[in-house]
Amino acid sequence: MRMATKIARWIFVVSLSVLLVTVVSFAGSEEEEKSEPINVPKPSQIPRDKQVVQQSGRSMKPDLTVTEIQEDNGKIVVKIKNVGLGGLKDSDYSTYSEHPRQVRHSFVELQVDGVRSTKPLVEIDSRRALSRPGGEVVWNTGKNVWKDLLDTRTLVVATVDQGNLIDEANENNNTLRRVFSKGELPAPRSSVDLRIAEIKQVDPSYTFFDAELMNVGNQEFQGDISLELWAWSRGGWQRVRDGGRVVVTDTNGEMVCWVVSHLQAGPCTYRTIPPGEKISFAQCVRENYIFSISHWTKREAVSIKIVLRTSNARENRSNNEFTKAIPYHD
Repeated sequence: MRMATKIARWIFVVSLSVLLVTVVSFAGSEEEEKSEPINVPKPSQIPRDKQVVQQSGRSMKPDLTVTEIQEDNGKIVVKIKNVGLGGLKDSDYSTYSEHPRQVRHSFVELQVDGVRSTKPLVEIDSRRALSRPGGEVVWNTGKNVWKDLLDTRTLVVATVDQGNLIDEANENNNTLRRVFSKGELPAPRSSVDLRIAEIKQVDPSYTFFDAELMNVGNQEFQGDISLELWAWSRGGWQRVRDGGRVVVTDTNGEMVCWVVSHLQAGPCTYRTIPPGEKISFAQCVRENYIFSISHWTKREAVSIKIVLRTSNARENRSNNEFTKAIPYHD
């Protein structure tokens, strides 16, 4: 009996020891299997340049848009803003390419009841306001909202970066339209207002051009008329003297084409133009055109500016310039 009790106690002690060893081993293995915590950097620990890359590469581009088309003293005023996170570079205003060799300018296009005119962005934004994100420039186009007293509706369309020269974050917000209707402006006062309505080609080869004039005032125009011809060359306007020529060059001094004036020295003497009537200025020269473009060496547009001068002291002279980009034509 005593022997059986001793054996039972011995078995109990051995079993208890085995159980303790098993528990200790399991606890030890659990600690060994614990992995090190992952060290995830906080946003403040990420370098600033990498944070910018993580946002969006495209969002760092400029983004030009026409935000407003307004009226100021009867003239059309266009407001352009860079709403992107990046600014314009010098090459966004004008750029040179090797193949083919040419200088391209970024233009702003204005349509007034379907009549188009363009102006280089580098002239509108001469102070480079759009080179900064959020930069804004206001362009007084010099164009009248109303053609005459009988006009009751005018459609104005403004497009920045016409031709998509600039790489923008959004290429689909460059155009804004506005319809002016009678009642927004007071009735115009009695005025004599002769202006250049269009620069138009007069032959299929796109070589010879004329200027169309129109009296948009409500009184008869009487007086002498003369025109000044200018061509955009090497980053600036060059006067083309009457009967002379200018060799248009790009920013590197390489020839683009010739612009030749066929205007005669002296004004187109005394003309009478009733309100609303159009005339061709070529009537004042020997040919049926006033200038020509020839000897093209590069496939790029040439900007032409015509300035109207008159002897009528009552004539409105605030809108006597007209600018147009003439495309290359072989």
